[in-house]
Amino acid sequence: MPYLTRILSQSQRTIPATTLGEAITPFDAKLDGDIDSNLWTALEVVNSKSEPVVRVLKSGVAPGESGQDEIDEFLAEITSCSPASASSWLQEYLRKVQTIYAFEIYAETTNDWEILNAVRDRIFGMVGGIIQADGEGFTNEDGYHILWQFSDKVSGEWWMAVLHGGKWKKFKMDLADEAHRQAFRAGEVPPGVDIIN
Repeated sequence: MPYLTRILSQSQRTIPATTLGEAITPFDAKLDGDIDSNLWTALEVVNSKSEPVVRVLKSGVAPGESGQDEIDEFLAEITSCSPASASSWLQEYLRKVQTIYAFEIYAETTNDWEILNAVRDRIFGMVGGIIQADGEGFTNEDGYHILWQFSDKVSGEWWMAVLHGGKWKKFKMDLADEAHRQAFRAGEVPPGVDIIN
């Protein structure tokens, strides 16, 4: 099963497939699917060897549309996640989401990842939103990670944010550091990290 990330947007703005095609032209990549329609729901991006890089699935969140089920699942999933302040913020945000762009990722090479990033950045630049990644969690609208949904074995540095007084405090933390984990889960900036203004 491919790795999945999503852009969860509060916008219903139409993104023509041709716009995404333009974003990947410099990488000698192309789109397959309903590329002549502004109402596409699935597009596949392939590299110069015609190998799949990413499949982009677009779904609405109106009642009866497939995106509503995903939002309901996320809302149920995050109620017990920490920090509690981020969970509350996310619940409010998710209830206003209008469109979900899901990315089934098949990228393997550096060039493939550049293609994927070009597509994702183009969509994000046009409709905004937050990012959700399976096995990681959610970001805020600035792209900083705000909810702990990582495996206990996770390690490495990661850009994070906690909510204080209605504003996000941003920093880079060591995901393997237990003191950092406990502070983040409590909605606090971990000790010894540099806060980004």
